Amino acid sequence: ILDSTLVERAFCEELGLLCGATSLSPAVMVAAPELKITPNPASISANLEYTLPTDGTVHLRLINTLGQSLTLLAPERQAAGAYSFALDRRVWEDLGEGLIFCQLIYEVSGQQYLQTQRIVFF
Repeated sequence: ILDSTLVERAFCEELGLLCGATSLSPAVMVAAPELKITPNPASISANLEYTLPTDGTVHLRLINTLGQSLTLLAPERQAAGAYSFALDRRVWEDLGEGLIFCQLIYEVSGQQYLQTQRIVFF
Protein backbone atom coordinates (compact mmCIF):
# COMPACT_ATOMS: atom_id res chain seq x y z
CA ILE A 1 0.00 0.00 0.00
CA LEU A 2 1.39 3.37 -1.01
CA ASP A 3 1.25 6.12 1.59
CA SER A 4 -0.36 9.17 -0.07
CA THR A 5 1.59 11.52 2.17
CA LEU A 6 4.84 10.17 0.70
CA VAL A 7 3.52 10.72 -2.83
CA GLU A 8 2.37 14.21 -1.85
CA ARG A 9 5.76 15.04 -0.33
CA ALA A 10 7.55 13.77 -3.45
CA PHE A 11 5.40 15.94 -5.74
CA CYS A 12 5.81 18.93 -3.43
CA GLU A 13 9.60 18.56 -3.42
CA GLU A 14 9.74 18.03 -7.19
CA LEU A 15 7.60 21.14 -7.79
CA GLY A 16 9.46 23.17 -5.18
CA LEU A 17 6.34 23.50 -2.99
CA LEU A 18 6.07 23.58 0.76
CA CYS A 19 3.31 21.22 1.89
CA GLY A 20 1.25 21.51 5.04
CA ALA A 21 0.93 24.67 7.11
CA THR A 22 4.23 26.51 7.07
CA SER A 23 5.37 29.89 8.35
CA LEU A 24 7.57 31.59 5.77
CA SER A 25 8.60 34.39 8.12
CA PRO A 26 10.83 34.02 11.20
CA ALA A 27 8.78 36.42 13.36
CA VAL A 28 6.30 36.04 16.19
CA MET A 29 3.86 33.31 15.22
CA VAL A 30 0.18 34.03 14.58
CA ALA A 31 -2.24 31.12 14.37
CA ALA A 32 -2.10 29.61 10.87
CA PRO A 33 -5.25 29.52 8.74
CA GLU A 34 -7.09 26.22 8.30
CA LEU A 35 -7.85 24.92 4.79
CA LYS A 36 -10.29 22.07 4.11
CA ILE A 37 -11.33 20.58 0.77
CA THR A 38 -14.57 18.57 0.51
CA PRO A 39 -15.31 16.17 -1.01
CA ASN A 40 -11.89 14.77 -1.68
CA PRO A 41 -11.56 12.97 -4.05
CA ALA A 42 -14.09 14.83 -6.21
CA SER A 43 -15.62 14.20 -9.61
CA ILE A 44 -17.01 17.55 -10.82
CA SER A 45 -16.83 20.06 -8.00
CA ALA A 46 -15.28 20.62 -4.60
CA ASN A 47 -15.60 23.21 -1.89
CA LEU A 48 -12.53 24.95 -0.47
CA GLU A 49 -13.15 26.22 3.04
CA TYR A 50 -10.72 28.24 5.09
CA THR A 51 -10.74 30.15 8.34
CA LEU A 52 -8.60 33.19 9.00
CA PRO A 53 -7.65 33.80 12.64
CA THR A 54 -7.08 37.54 12.02
CA ASP A 55 -7.48 40.06 9.19
CA GLY A 56 -4.93 39.50 6.44
CA THR A 57 -4.19 39.17 2.74
CA VAL A 58 -5.19 35.88 1.09
CA HIS A 59 -4.14 34.33 -2.22
CA LEU A 60 -5.51 30.98 -3.48
CA ARG A 61 -3.96 29.03 -6.33
CA LEU A 62 -3.97 25.54 -7.83
CA ILE A 63 -0.89 23.72 -9.07
CA ASN A 64 -0.94 20.56 -11.16
CA THR A 65 1.72 17.85 -11.13
CA LEU A 66 3.52 19.57 -14.03
CA GLY A 67 4.01 22.67 -11.89
CA GLN A 68 1.51 24.77 -13.84
CA SER A 69 -0.26 27.29 -11.64
CA LEU A 70 -3.82 28.63 -11.88
CA THR A 71 -4.86 31.58 -9.69
CA LEU A 72 -8.26 31.15 -8.06
CA LEU A 73 -8.19 34.28 -5.97
CA ALA A 74 -5.75 37.13 -6.56
CA PRO A 75 -4.24 38.53 -3.36
CA GLU A 76 -6.94 40.42 -1.51
CA ARG A 77 -7.48 41.71 2.01
CA GLN A 78 -10.01 39.68 4.02
CA ALA A 79 -11.38 40.03 7.54
CA ALA A 80 -10.98 37.29 10.14
CA GLY A 81 -13.58 34.56 9.78
CA ALA A 82 -14.71 31.60 7.68
CA TYR A 83 -14.71 31.63 3.87
CA SER A 84 -15.82 29.22 1.16
CA PHE A 85 -14.77 28.94 -2.49
CA ALA A 86 -16.57 26.68 -4.99
CA LEU A 87 -14.24 24.85 -7.33
CA ASP A 88 -16.13 23.51 -10.36
CA ARG A 89 -14.21 21.74 -13.14
CA ARG A 90 -16.81 22.86 -15.68
CA VAL A 91 -15.80 26.49 -14.97
CA TRP A 92 -12.08 25.86 -14.40
CA GLU A 93 -11.55 23.74 -17.54
CA ASP A 94 -7.75 23.84 -17.19
CA LEU A 95 -7.89 21.59 -14.12
CA GLY A 96 -8.31 18.25 -15.82
CA GLU A 97 -8.17 15.03 -13.81
CA GLY A 98 -5.68 13.70 -11.31
CA LEU A 99 -3.74 15.14 -8.42
CA ILE A 100 -3.97 18.92 -7.91
CA PHE A 101 -2.44 20.97 -5.10
CA CYS A 102 -4.37 23.86 -3.60
CA GLN A 103 -2.28 26.56 -1.95
CA LEU A 104 -3.51 29.14 0.51
CA ILE A 105 -1.06 31.98 1.04
CA TYR A 106 -1.90 34.19 4.02
CA GLU A 107 -0.07 37.38 4.98
CA VAL A 108 -0.58 39.17 8.28
CA SER A 109 1.61 41.61 10.24
CA GLY A 110 4.59 41.09 7.94
CA GLN A 111 4.40 37.29 8.26
CA GLN A 112 3.51 34.93 5.45
CA TYR A 113 1.93 31.49 5.92
CA LEU A 114 1.54 28.85 3.25
CA GLN A 115 -0.77 25.88 3.46
CA THR A 116 -0.89 23.26 0.70
CA GLN A 117 -3.56 20.58 0.46
CA ARG A 118 -3.99 17.99 -2.25
CA ILE A 119 -7.20 17.21 -4.08
CA VAL A 120 -7.84 14.39 -6.52
CA PHE A 121 -10.25 14.92 -9.43
CA PHE A 122 -11.46 11.84 -11.29
